Amino acid sequence: MSARARTAALAALTLCAAACRATEPGPAWTERGGWRTHVVHAGDVRLSGVAAGDLDPRTPGDEVLAVGERGALVLARVVDGVFRSEVIDETGGELLQVAIGELDRAASGSEAVAVGVLTGAEEDGGEGVAWLLTPTAAGFERTELYRAAALLHAVVIAELDPRGAGQEVALAGFTREVVVLSRGAAGFTPRVVATLPGNAKGMAATRRGLAVACDDGSLVVVERPRADEDPTGPWRVAYTWRGAAPLARVAARGDEVLFCDNGGVLRLLQFAAGGGFERALVCATAPDRLRGAVFADVDPRAPGTEAATGGYDGAVHAYRLTPQAVPDDVVPASAGFQHYRVEAEPCGADTGRVHHLAHGRFSGLGGASEPVTALVSAGHSGRVLAFDRLASR
Repeated sequence: MSARARTAALAALTLCAAACRATEPGPAWTERGGWRTHVVHAGDVRLSGVAAGDLDPRTPGDEVLAVGERGALVLARVVDGVFRSEVIDETGGELLQVAIGELDRAASGSEAVAVGVLTGAEEDGGEGVAWLLTPTAAGFERTELYRAAALLHAVVIAELDPRGAGQEVALAGFTREVVVLSRGAAGFTPRVVATLPGNAKGMAATRRGLAVACDDGSLVVVERPRADEDPTGPWRVAYTWRGAAPLARVAARGDEVLFCDNGGVLRLLQFAAGGGFERALVCATAPDRLRGAVFADVDPRAPGTEAATGGYDGAVHAYRLTPQAVPDDVVPASAGFQHYRVEAEPCGADTGRVHHLAHGRFSGLGGASEPVTALVSAGHSGRVLAFDRLASR
């Protein structure tokens, strides 16, 4: 059997729950400073990426999917108020990031896409790969979705093509290309929509397209065709912000983009409501590299959403962004920018480097009657942690 045939056979493997390796339950959680830290998973391989979403429609709330060395795929869910995890597969090649979304609206539940290298470790080079994980009655089916000439490091699942039967997959990495895969009757069709000035390290869906964080310090905003344009027409690079340090992770909401860098700075880039202008606000600084950028409503005591980040020092912080009025003679209100007062709060910390941060809504976590929104980190310690804010009691 050829190497390619062996890879295809492995990729078609249906994963069975009986073959998964479950972790032993540890302490339910620890509390400090009004935040709870839940040990979602404690393993023996370095973890690099994490996502949360409703992968299993048979159980309420979101599940957690983390990826790392040896192509480890770790699935965790809340059972009787606490997280239980299992290693559901190892692909053989290190995985860096993962996303969860609804690629097929005709099917129940969501799918996941994990990206990294086909074989070996990140630093080995070699081909990049994107694996598609589809829920089945027995567990998950893993199939090869896309092969690239170099490492794939960023993945997004979002509504990027209104003609599709579900959401689309966007991929980027060390090929310096942004590829969008749309599902049709014959499967997924890839389309290169942009080229980048550096290697992609993170990507997020914006209101108009995608924002890509690159290791040359560039944040590249790529826009899809407008609603009044031909949907098959070209995407365009609408804006490029450049900093001195390599960028790492990125999140977006509306006309705001949150991104972090190797210099330990978390910034919020705002575009004016009418487009064409921008301003960058520094939300946080850290002593080492940051590897998380999240918008989430993780503080039930305060209205609206918070920003959050984590980094190589192991710490995870949430930042309350309180709208703040600014006199028109300082910055004209017509510019369309939102002004914030930034307040930082530590959520918790891992024992090693935090490499990625996500968030989800978990039913029954800690015995709560309503779904709990929590930040979720994956780290080089081999652990996945979740952090949720206790409401005033």
